Amino acid sequence: MNAYPRYFTVLMWICFSVLLLSGLLLAPGVFEMRLEWDVPVTLPGGMRSMTAALHGLGAMLLFLLVGALLPMHVRAGLRTARNVATGTVLLTTLATLALTGWAIYYVSIEELSTFASMLHLGAGLVAAVPVAIHVIKGRRLRREREQSAGQNVIRAHDERKVRHIA
Repeated sequence: MNAYPRYFTVLMWICFSVLLLSGLLLAPGVFEMRLEWDVPVTLPGGMRSMTAALHGLGAMLLFLLVGALLPMHVRAGLRTARNVATGTVLLTTLATLALTGWAIYYVSIEELSTFASMLHLGAGLVAAVPVAIHVIKGRRLRREREQSAGQNVIRAHDERKVRHIA
């Protein structure tokens, strides 16, 4: 992601962290409200509203940042066929979270809204896995590319030496 400002990656990690933390804080209330489970600990009403608002804001900011990745980062990955599988899983997971987040609030059929809540919660918990795999694999690929480029520079330098001597 060399074409993006240094703070871009930091903002992505902050958004992911805020979403994961706020989602975990909201989870017991989801079980209590949607599934009518007796949950020993939930956020008080005012805190639940503020946490949900923070979660929504984090989601909007994250999707702005993901949208900024599409024209350069995603296109470059597709063009060079690097990290495509993990990127596709990650984008699919994020799309699932976006659609289920919308459905939680705007689908009026209670069963569908509850299903969307459970799918959203599951996808949110699982989302950390493709993020981690995509980042780790991407860093490994970058290191390999840089090492390969360094080897090419050394080979070119050695070839010039050989031609100069001959």
